[in-house]
Amino acid sequence: MPNKRVLSEIMVHNIQRDLICGSEPHTIIGRYPELWMHRRTVYNIIAKFRKTGIAYHGVEVAKMGRLPKLTEEHIDALEEYIAARCDWYLDELRDFLGYEHDVWASESTISRALKRREFSRKVVIRIAAQRDQELCLMYYARVSMYYTDMLVFVDESAANERTTDRKYGWSPRGVPAWVTKELRKSLRWSILPAYTVDGYLDSTLIIRGSVNSDEYARWLEFHLLPQCGRYPGPRSVIIMDNCSTHRNEVIALSTF
Repeated sequence: MPNKRVLSEIMVHNIQRDLICGSEPHTIIGRYPELWMHRRTVYNIIAKFRKTGIAYHGVEVAKMGRLPKLTEEHIDALEEYIAARCDWYLDELRDFLGYEHDVWASESTISRALKRREFSRKVVIRIAAQRDQELCLMYYARVSMYYTDMLVFVDESAANERTTDRKYGWSPRGVPAWVTKELRKSLRWSILPAYTVDGYLDSTLIIRGSVNSDEYARWLEFHLLPQCGRYPGPRSVIIMDNCSTHRNEVIALSTF
């Protein structure tokens, strides 16, 4: 029996490459005429390769198995598609690969491929399309001129009896997570706090219903401003967002 060392290392690498591509042993032998005299050696190399993933000279290669459905090029295309918009569903990614790249993979295959690239599904952070990046930079530059103890932040929040409802639950597989609870329209409460680097100010407003611009202006005048100082002293700069209730003529023109 010929010793398998009569085959060059280059030839063994060619055999490995053809095996990875899915070629059958008789096809490999027919492709290289010099292997005809060493058929037994070739079959020994193939058997070792299929058993250990090492064909010859200690070279490690990928083990035999079905070729992956998605190539690296397909996953790169998925990354570019997600980079343009991150909130695609798996079925939409599947259709993208099918129609654009003519490869139809299951949703689980796509999910595993993205996890191998260290992608994970998470809560989407929404950014207003109307936001002007230049104005944002101007705002950051302006705020950086103030000391931290000068800033007072105000914002509105709301709550009702259903705010603390739990959104997720446990149940056996295939069984819905049922919760029996009285369904009725609950009261809405608006909360209007003000806080600084040292914590909340004693001016929090809690009212039933929503806050309109007139109530917001009265809260500023009678509750918040008495606790603020003169510029450029502490608590002298009030920062608020551009909510519609904050854009009131009284707020814009009044000097209080």
